[in-house]
Amino acid sequence: MKKIIYFTFGLAITLASCDKDKDKDKDKDKDKDKQWITPPNAGSTMTLNGGAREEVAENSVFVDFSANEQESIKRSAWHLAFNCGSEFGVFLNSTNISRAKEAVGINIDDVISETDLEPYATALGMVMGGEVGPSMDIVDAFDKSITGTVIKDGKTYMYRNEDAAQPLYKIKVAKKDDNTYTVSYALWNSSEVKSADIRKDSKYSMVGFSLIDEKTVVVEKPTWDILWGRNTYMSAMAPGVPSAMADVVFINNKGGVKAAEIMEENIAYDNYTEADLTSTVLSSDVGAIGDKWRGTGGMPPKMSLKTDRYYIVQDIAGNVYKLKFLAIGVDDGAVRGYPQIKFDLVKAVQ
Repeated sequence: MKKIIYFTFGLAITLASCDKDKDKDKDKDKDKDKQWITPPNAGSTMTLNGGAREEVAENSVFVDFSANEQESIKRSAWHLAFNCGSEFGVFLNSTNISRAKEAVGINIDDVISETDLEPYATALGMVMGGEVGPSMDIVDAFDKSITGTVIKDGKTYMYRNEDAAQPLYKIKVAKKDDNTYTVSYALWNSSEVKSADIRKDSKYSMVGFSLIDEKTVVVEKPTWDILWGRNTYMSAMAPGVPSAMADVVFINNKGGVKAAEIMEENIAYDNYTEADLTSTVLSSDVGAIGDKWRGTGGMPPKMSLKTDRYYIVQDIAGNVYKLKFLAIGVDDGAVRGYPQIKFDLVKAVQ
């Protein structure tokens, strides 16, 4: 009996020792994991690479605060973008002021006369002024929701974008299977129809396609917090009416980004701290920043930077930054198309 007791006691000590060793190993693994976690960037100043063409800068610029990175993508490099999630969704390139209208009674291989084209060319115009402005039914919803997209499965549309030198296209997109779209397209006055299969890519939220280059392209970086550039949006002077606007800033609301505007007279940028977050109401509106950071004035209208405000942005990872625009490139020392920003970490994800 004693041997059994001794053996049992010894086994208990051995097991306890093993458990302690396992706990130590777990602690070591946790320490290793902690060492591999990259802390978010504490803050930086950045000149956005909008590229040539000044007010109508050729690039869209995506900014990732925590990685302290920006990525520029040429606005004219794509025409349509296809949702890579479970839902069918085709997006117009709002950065290139794309718009579309259903071509009722027209097949994709029909040759359209100039007379029949005229109503579509007029409807797809984006000229502001007068009593009637462009309609929202030719552009995707400002919130970038799938339910607010113009193009639906299997219908034919007339398509145009910002480049007046490019003719109108007929386009049709159909769901081939759960992972593939088929896009068919032709010039308005041609019966020669081209088609391409666009497969979903899990690395991206959407995949772009160029009707001219006939290939898929990257339309945004995988992770981003704000997007700066030319875009289809609504003017404060004409709510609900689409307009081609320069220097618009959108937040990645689909990725969980939120933002709030703070006036300097209430809390100065340098004085804003984590304690002030309790009284800050963040919005998931894609235009929470929008065009509110800059203004226009004079004749002809000239863009100007508003220095009396800044923004609080909760990024895609949950870190909170304060963001201030330093220059827009009009009478402020910067180059047009290359605005300057600064951002500082307010609170890191624990």
